[in-house]
This record gives sequence, C-alpha cells and structure tokens, in this order.
Amino acid sequence: MVRWRLWAQRVICPVVLLAWMVPGFAAPPTSAPSSGELMAAPSAVSGPAKTHRIADIRLDAEGRLNGLLVDGDGVPLGRRELTLRRLQPKAVPVRVMTDDQGRFASGRLSGGLYEVRIDRLGQVVRLWEKEAAPPKARSALLVVAGDLTVRGQRRVGELLSSDTVVIGGLVAAAVAIPLAVSGSDDGPVSP
Repeated sequence: MVRWRLWAQRVICPVVLLAWMVPGFAAPPTSAPSSGELMAAPSAVSGPAKTHRIADIRLDAEGRLNGLLVDGDGVPLGRRELTLRRLQPKAVPVRVMTDDQGRFASGRLSGGLYEVRIDRLGQVVRLWEKEAAPPKARSALLVVAGDLTVRGQRRVGELLSSDTVVIGGLVAAAVAIPLAVSGSDDGPVSP
C-alpha cells in the first residue's frame, strides 16, 4: 500500500494536474470546422484530414456578386439575409437579401477576400474583377446553409477528444485518486 501511495503522489497526481492546467495536453488538436457550417465551395481533401479551400468567384460586368442560397438538401432558401464583409482592408458589411428562389445579387463590390455569413456561420471567399479572374473562378456563389441538427451519433475518438469529456474526466480523477490514496493506509475497521 505504501508503494501505491508513493506512486500515486509522484506520478499520477502530477500528470493529472499537468493535464488539467495545459489545454490540449490530453486531447489531440482539432482540425478546421467541416460539415454543419456554411460552405461556399466544395472542400478539398488532402490526406486523412479535410482542409477548406477558398472559393474563387468572378464578379459580373457591373461588379456584383451573384449567387444562390440553399439548405443542406438543396432547397432554395428565400427571403433570407446574407452579410458580406471585406477582410482586408476591413470595410462596412454589405447586407444582401435573397429572393423567393434563394437567388441574390450584391451591389458593386471590388475584388478581394470576403467573409460570407448567414446567421452565425461564415465562410471566406475570394472575389475577382471580371477581367482579372482566373479561369477556374466560378461566375456565381453557391451558399449552402449548414445543417444545425445535433445527432447522438459520434465516433469514440471525437467523444474522447472533446474538451468537456476530457476536463470532466480529469476533475473526476483529481478528486478520486487522492480519496483512494488517503483511504488505502487505514487499518482494519474492526479489531
């Protein structure tokens, strides 16, 4: 019992304390957000982890951004508001309303990086003047509003890497280990 107590005091308690104090010590690093968020273009997949590619969009001859807003099933979302905000240099956000068929067209914009937001979700796109756009640039932006449905299905790795579960486990260990160690040296309850 003495060996267990020494081992617990010198090994387990410092590791639990370190894991509790240093965020990310017990959880693997998380990747960029994927499904469930606003998507402006298909994601590029490189290796096992998904990475998001910034969509290149060509403005029309008048400098307007044209696009379509749909939900996760491809159904157009009419009468919804999108916000376009230039990232560099920062500018006042531009608000755009979709029509009944989910189509939208902005006012005059200049090329650059913009964040397209709907509700609380956003995605960065690169807008190009018509003459300067690369050949791969699309003529319209397809915005897919994320599915905010929360399901009870998660892979074990995702569950164990969530901050709530890791911190909860560390707090439980920080309470249980000292209690187990302190109670292990007691003599018999009755003679």
